[in-house]
Amino acid sequence: MFSSTQSDIQSIIRYYGEFYNVRIEMGRLSDAQRHEAICMIRGGTPKREVARQMGCSHQAIAKLIQRYNDTGSVKDRQTLAARE
Repeated sequence: MFSSTQSDIQSIIRYYGEFYNVRIEMGRLSDAQRHEAICMIRGGTPKREVARQMGCSHQAIAKLIQRYNDTGSVKDRQTLAARE
């Protein structure tokens, strides 16, 4: 048989999800992952490569960059449950 790593499987799912225009649910990035993503972007890594390595969409990285530029923070957004 063959062996695949989790990242190989995620890459395949993302590829076919984009090809067939299927929405794929991905988990939220931790504070450490968001900080690492910003460091990678500041180091010159393209957004799509950062997204691939983090296991999220490039749109999530674009929003993270925008939030970082606006607020100077990589903290997670406040959820509805936390506001109540």
